[in-house]
Amino acid sequence: MTAWAWAVASFGLSFVVMQLWPGFMAMILAQVGLFGLMWWYNARRADTREQQWAAKREQERRAQEERMRRAQEEIERDRQRREK
Repeated sequence: MTAWAWAVASFGLSFVVMQLWPGFMAMILAQVGLFGLMWWYNARRADTREQQWAAKREQERRAQEERMRRAQEEIERDRQRREK
């Protein structure tokens, strides 16, 4: 989540909590809850992104192996043509 989105969420939460339950302790608890929620969301997003990167790296590795195999086959065909 971007810093601007975090700031808007924090401000909105503070405003709503202060309107419903006036008091400093309610606002602190709401901010701690918001922090926990945002931390969990960011951790989950980071894990998902890491899994996507790992899958992409594996796909690129397989594609490179396939290109290497094709190149070796081409070299072998060229060698066989020259020997004839």
